[in-house]
Amino acid sequence: MNTVIQNLKNIQFCHVLGGAKSVSDIDFISLVENEAGHFGNFAMKDAETGMVRLHKLVLATSPNTETYQRLIDSIKSGNTEDIVFYHVEPLTFPSIEDMIDYMGIEGINADEQELKITDLKSLEVAA
Repeated sequence: MNTVIQNLKNIQFCHVLGGAKSVSDIDFISLVENEAGHFGNFAMKDAETGMVRLHKLVLATSPNTETYQRLIDSIKSGNTEDIVFYHVEPLTFPSIEDMIDYMGIEGINADEQELKITDLKSLEVAA
């Protein structure tokens, strides 16, 4: 799995497991599964400063392979009420484009405005 999701709306997120939850739009999600393991990141743009914060994605359920696929399936079906993103201290970038460059991802339009799920292995748009 090597998937990018852009412009996901109204997702619950929390700073610590079991803590107070907020709802926000998530601008960018990267999910990777390879021989080294399972890795997820998500980014949100700060409305006040315009800076983009890249967070390590932590989902409450495991294993990550099933959780990542469940996340993608939930997004495709429009049923994301039970999804909660947890995160720790972020890396900060001036823009989504700068963050994508830092991550070394090719084939993604940093200016995308609609919900979009891209499988980077095939570069086919899934939604």
